[in-house]
Amino acid sequence: MKKYILIVPILLLILHNNFNGQGNLYKIYINEFMASNSRTILDEDFNEYSDWIELYNGGESAINLNGFYLTDNTLNPSMWKIKFDLIVAPKAFVLFWADGKDTLNHTNFNLSKEKEEIALFDYELKAVDEVKYDSMSADISYGRFPDGDLNLFYFDHPTPRSKNLSGSLDVIPKPHFSIQRGFYPMQQTLLLTCEDPTAEIKYTLDGALPTDSSTNFSLPIDLTKTTVVRAFATKQDCIPSEVVTKTYFINEQTTLPVVSIATDPKNFWDDKIGIYVVGTNGVSGYCVNSPRNWNRDWERPISLEFFEDGGTPGFNLDAGMKIGGGCTRKYPEKSLAIYARSDYGTSKIKYNIFKDKPMQSVNNILLRNTGQDWWRTLIRDGLMHTILIGQMDIERQAYRPAIVFLNGEYWGIHDIREKHNEHYLESNFGINPDSVDILVDNADVKNGKADHYKNLISFIKSNDIKQSANYEYVKTQMDVDNYINYQIAEIYYANIDWPGGNIKYWRPQKPGAKWRWILFDTDLGFGAHQQGQYNSNSLENATSPVETYYANPPWSTYLLRTLLSNTDFKNDFVQRFAMYMNTTFKAERLKPIIDSIIAVVAKEVPRHKAMWPESMSFGPTWESQLNIVYEFAEKRSGFVIDHLKNKFGISGTANLAIKNPELNKGKIFVNTVEVKDGNFTGIFFKEIPIHLKVVPNAGYKFTGWSGVTNSTSDSIAVVISGDSEITASFEVETSVQNEIEKYDFKLEQNYPNPFNPVTIINYELGITSNVTLKVFDILGNEIATLVNEEKPAGSYRVDFDASKLSNGIYFYQIKTASFVQTRKMILLK
Repeated sequence: MKKYILIVPILLLILHNNFNGQGNLYKIYINEFMASNSRTILDEDFNEYSDWIELYNGGESAINLNGFYLTDNTLNPSMWKIKFDLIVAPKAFVLFWADGKDTLNHTNFNLSKEKEEIALFDYELKAVDEVKYDSMSADISYGRFPDGDLNLFYFDHPTPRSKNLSGSLDVIPKPHFSIQRGFYPMQQTLLLTCEDPTAEIKYTLDGALPTDSSTNFSLPIDLTKTTVVRAFATKQDCIPSEVVTKTYFINEQTTLPVVSIATDPKNFWDDKIGIYVVGTNGVSGYCVNSPRNWNRDWERPISLEFFEDGGTPGFNLDAGMKIGGGCTRKYPEKSLAIYARSDYGTSKIKYNIFKDKPMQSVNNILLRNTGQDWWRTLIRDGLMHTILIGQMDIERQAYRPAIVFLNGEYWGIHDIREKHNEHYLESNFGINPDSVDILVDNADVKNGKADHYKNLISFIKSNDIKQSANYEYVKTQMDVDNYINYQIAEIYYANIDWPGGNIKYWRPQKPGAKWRWILFDTDLGFGAHQQGQYNSNSLENATSPVETYYANPPWSTYLLRTLLSNTDFKNDFVQRFAMYMNTTFKAERLKPIIDSIIAVVAKEVPRHKAMWPESMSFGPTWESQLNIVYEFAEKRSGFVIDHLKNKFGISGTANLAIKNPELNKGKIFVNTVEVKDGNFTGIFFKEIPIHLKVVPNAGYKFTGWSGVTNSTSDSIAVVISGDSEITASFEVETSVQNEIEKYDFKLEQNYPNPFNPVTIINYELGITSNVTLKVFDILGNEIATLVNEEKPAGSYRVDFDASKLSNGIYFYQIKTASFVQTRKMILLK
């Protein structure tokens, strides 16, 4: 049987004697505390389940604690000061909430569920009492028995503000479930057992945490429908086991990943504490003038289980949950923000949720209701972020549509998204979340400070940015390339909630760090709003010196319109915009991506609509709303070209053919955008410099340009007045000629491409290799493994039959110990 380790009384005595040489003269004790409060007691001020610390006056006289200090770090004894008269009578108790709120009896720190210490100091910063502890379980308290004694125990029946009851050291093992969580085609029978045959097992089927008064397991549980089973084992005079939660999906069919959430129904629906209801304890805001519970920043404990598409279990954890989003909180289906915290068990979700990013863990995720596109297509925001994969240097949010079940009830389509906060930057860039500045809107602080950014804006206001030296300084303070990409994406998407809203930018707190911008909440783009259609001039909105609609106040357009006064910035902005419309935003590329995402969610749309009838109601049918998306993709570029020409007085456009006959030898970049086609032709603006740069691959060298220029420089600017052509040439470095020939690896472009439904993939191995060749969909999900074996050096052909797949973009990747390459293919039936 598992044992908790007691703090030995003699050690406690030594600790107390070290404090003041005479023991606890005040007779004030840290008597009981809870470092993981998921259901035990709500605080009266904020209606949250917060950590708490109970003090006990074991003396014969009343004591005023005004001026005393509480801390969770004895090296910082003055961490939190009691700043009001708090008189504790003899043999009385007082409770403090360790929730970080720093007001009245709420401290400015939280307790860790893992190993930590709590200490009390008097007004002279002399130590009064201290308790050290190891890992704590949820809703188990730790304290003295009897009250004020040196002996410390764990309590499964916590008693905040009252006398401690007899504690325990023994912990009952968790119950065993006879069948695993997951999907089953028909009714199942579940048995619950425990290693300790004398223990009782208590369980619930409604999502609530089981308690001593819950149903006692005695007969098999018949699972006739989708059900969440939560159970724990208990025994008199022992600490009960942790709660085990498992979801059983009975006769459920979906092609999407599934998230199952279990929580006490009161956490959602209770009038006083429920976070999903109007309720009776709310506040106004988020586009609603009347009080609403869902506007509260309340966090409730949950158990979460994730299943991959196909039903394979992915991960499960206990976590916290809040209502997410802004004004979309008032929608019938709400976004749910999930927080992994050590208070619940683990501080990270250690699982690669998003296949298009290499992150193996995240701190929190958002189960998003698709934002304002909830009324339209459900796919817009995810689509716009997906379009940018591998295309633009922008902080985008990963996207994965999924189905949510709440306490066993189908709850519809939700997008699994990264939350764009300091932990997002930690996961994506390895940034210390405690050392980063994050600003929103007009330099409002979300994390860190705004001083650096405000200094930058002050510099721009005080200096002529048309001057090269001043512009060069600005480039040392902000990542101009990232900023241009961000502006291009938002302007192309015609996001009508921007630039005065949905703007967030960040920098690490270290010398030389630059500001970068995060793309998020684009759901009112891509034709969703009447002011953001394919022909809308969002360039003018983003650069207007006066407010022309609700989302472009002058502060929000100041930086872009001022930087555009600099010729170098303007020229790069204009030609890079052209390059992205030739590549990233080209209609021929966008339509298969749209097809791919629609194919992922289409089968689930009818059931979602039945659950939420108001969803997708802006239009006669879902298909009619999707037609607006397709039309935007088809027509948007032509209008943006005209907007740019008119804005900057450009005479016209011309075609530039950029040729790279041997892509394996080197890369060409146009205004920082890679040319991935060896025989590329794009539309560019006349009389504006086009910047071209070559980067040879390992073992090759650049030999020069031919066509519109014969320069041998690897970085050039060309100006065209009519249709033109330029070719880059490379050759093998003599010193590595033989090695390249000996160890050459290649993955050829499939042909035909686009294809229907069979295509051919050729590849070459320079040496004997363990090789895999796999196919992935647009969201990074593995579709097929075509090769997985050791093969000798040579040339190979693979025929790929996609007859069972939907139209769209797919990727195929070859991987050996020394070579990885990925290519794109398009299925059009």
